[in-house]
Amino acid sequence: MANIRRRAGKFQVQIRKKGYPPAVKTFTKFLDAKQWLTETEHRIASGRRPEQLCADIQFEQLLDRYIQTHIPKLKAPKQELSLTKRVSDRLGRYPCSALTNATLATYRDHRSSEVAPQTVKHEINLVRRVIKLAIAEWGLGIAEVPYVRLPRLPSGRERRLEPEEINALLLCLGDQMRDIVSFALETAMRRSEILGVARGDFDAQNKTVTLKDTKNGRSRTIPLSCTALEILNRRTQDGTIFTMQPDSVSQALRRGCGKLQIKDYRFHDLRHEAISRLFERGLSVPQVAMISGHQDYRMLARYVHLHRFEL
Repeated sequence: MANIRRRAGKFQVQIRKKGYPPAVKTFTKFLDAKQWLTETEHRIASGRRPEQLCADIQFEQLLDRYIQTHIPKLKAPKQELSLTKRVSDRLGRYPCSALTNATLATYRDHRSSEVAPQTVKHEINLVRRVIKLAIAEWGLGIAEVPYVRLPRLPSGRERRLEPEEINALLLCLGDQMRDIVSFALETAMRRSEILGVARGDFDAQNKTVTLKDTKNGRSRTIPLSCTALEILNRRTQDGTIFTMQPDSVSQALRRGCGKLQIKDYRFHDLRHEAISRLFERGLSVPQVAMISGHQDYRMLARYVHLHRFEL
């Protein structure tokens, strides 16, 4: 399968054939694009691989190929697509050969003055990930993946609500949103994990819920408190569990916090709160890690801010 399409005033050629890596190249003239398409198809038909990607190919062409071939396979394509487009806007016009260690260092320093360190880290890692993929699988003709020291991440967020704030927040939320927030506080589950719970994941007899689709790709089983068990029992009897969309959940929490003048609080902070509560109840680090799904205890420590702990 091959096609030529207009893109930003240029002509992009895409060739796909089973057993060969996708071939993509952009030209300013249609005749040049058509000639390259014909020559590349002839090379493939004769059993040869498409020509190597030139080191001076624009980085945005690699990003386009990454969007087409890899992002659809990801568990969270929306976030990765947004990240890829953000990087393309800033580095897409660079030839791949110009994305050196020094270039990325300059980019890191400039972006660090605009956005949070974690955002800079994600953007640079995407650049390195795509170039590494292009060298290994697409025949990009450069010697190595650029390397740059990543910005140091700040310590974990310390925002915790007082019990009276949480009670007031729950009172001003709708029925389903109130259940979602309460369930998050009882289980330390992520927003996507909560909304993805199906009736088949819930074991009422053993008082557990099994998460099959997690951020790190590993399933885990979470014990349910009496409150969490009551929520699932009640919502399962209604024939559904949680039906809200992720963005709607975040917006509802934001509106609730706005009514109560609670500033700088996000849905993910409920996970911080829940994990801290688990430690306050006396659970060990391995026990909490099994519930939260953390594989690195150092990352788990970023979540923990105790209000009270009795020895």
